[in-house]
Amino acid sequence: MNELVSVIITTYKRSDLLPRAIDSVLAQTYKEVEILVVDDNDPGSEYRKATEDLMAKRYGQEKKVRYIKMPNNSGSCPARAKGVSESNGEYINFLDDDDEFLPSKIEQQMKFFAADTNHKLAAVGCYANVVDGDGNLRYVEKTDVKGDVFFYQMCDNITTTSIVLMRKSVYVASGGFQTMYSCQEHWMLIRLFSVCPYYDYVPESLIRIYQHDGVRVSNNKNWSKGAIQLYNNASQFFDRFTREQVRVIKKRRNAHIVNNLYLCNEGLEARKYTLRRIRIGGKFTMEDLQIYMKFFLGRRLYQRFWNLLLAFKHIIIDK
Repeated sequence: MNELVSVIITTYKRSDLLPRAIDSVLAQTYKEVEILVVDDNDPGSEYRKATEDLMAKRYGQEKKVRYIKMPNNSGSCPARAKGVSESNGEYINFLDDDDEFLPSKIEQQMKFFAADTNHKLAAVGCYANVVDGDGNLRYVEKTDVKGDVFFYQMCDNITTTSIVLMRKSVYVASGGFQTMYSCQEHWMLIRLFSVCPYYDYVPESLIRIYQHDGVRVSNNKNWSKGAIQLYNNASQFFDRFTREQVRVIKKRRNAHIVNNLYLCNEGLEARKYTLRRIRIGGKFTMEDLQIYMKFFLGRRLYQRFWNLLLAFKHIIIDK
């Protein structure tokens, strides 16, 4: 295997964490890599200067690392697009500036592409260790689906940005990331698998994803706005599925909207979308029960009630 892999790291206000991400790519057992660091800090800001100093002093002589500065703070999607346009690899992997690859990540994923002699695979994923800011394991992120995953991706996000290694030609054909209120990653992957639906994964944790306080792409009402935007965008693909599959997709996307509206303290809008859910129809599920309980009890009372049920289950059933 000697195909070049381009790893694109967009960075914003995290020059202190950025070396961990860069060094994790330089330490890969797969050596045919290039690293494109795209600086999305405002020119003249202390964050731009700190990043410039870091890149010059620590990586100025590193041939595998290229440093690209955005003309102004544009957001993650334009910054990623800039990285892709400057990349030379046949495969691309985005890496958040606060995450890190484990040493054999790219090598193990590239083995799946090497075995894919018919070039059917759009992307290869893996498991991920989700850790806190101190590196303590919180949980392992994994979704055990492979093959034609377009329907699954329409329902739920099956992987995440830093995890997935993609065939660049498929990514470019899909149009790549597009600016949204939130859910950019989910929408990008829907469009990726609309072009080529085949996906596989390495059943092993090959990346650390850090959860900590800091700058986030989405916050507050952007969550609910993005969830609604994602539903509207995804509806253009409904004609590629059976009637029952469309019903399942609509209910999963509706639940995503309702839950995010509650998180954003938009209870009235959440109730409106709950009523729309009734009109979708279909088999009654546990998810329906939870959403309708929120409708009648309100989010806070529902959460207390649900916690009591879980405690009862643990005491009476699990033991």
